[in-house]
Amino acid sequence: MYIFLTGIHNILRWLVLLSAIWVLVSAYSGLFSRRNWQDSDRQAGLIFNIVFGLQFIVGLILYGVSPISRALMADPAYGMSDKLTRFFGVEHAFTMIVAFAIAQIAYSRSKRLSSHRAKFMWAAIGYTLAIVLVLAAIPWDRPFIRNPFLGL
Repeated sequence: MYIFLTGIHNILRWLVLLSAIWVLVSAYSGLFSRRNWQDSDRQAGLIFNIVFGLQFIVGLILYGVSPISRALMADPAYGMSDKLTRFFGVEHAFTMIVAFAIAQIAYSRSKRLSSHRAKFMWAAIGYTLAIVLVLAAIPWDRPFIRNPFLGL
């Protein structure tokens, strides 16, 4: 199950990044062109948050079954001294939780505000912060694509 989940988590990573590009283009193009907030802008944020939410749920399940998080829980002193265990057990998990919360806040606020400019401002700032955190917490040294059925 662990190998399958890491493959799914890896594939979802690319969907999150693609939807992040879409939501950022939407937010910044609206902000700089001073156009009105459209349904497509809301949909970009919704799609980004749905894909990010799926990734977040898979990540939480993965955290529960991961040998890395089990090693951290079994011996926290060793886990914090080991770079890989600390990264996946603490840094990656914490950063992604914060990024997910920021993305949710950005979507909620941009959806509820009445001013078009304020909607784009909240979307641009919030999604940028969330995506910067995501990019900082992605393990870039891992294979770009893994087969979720073989763990490759």
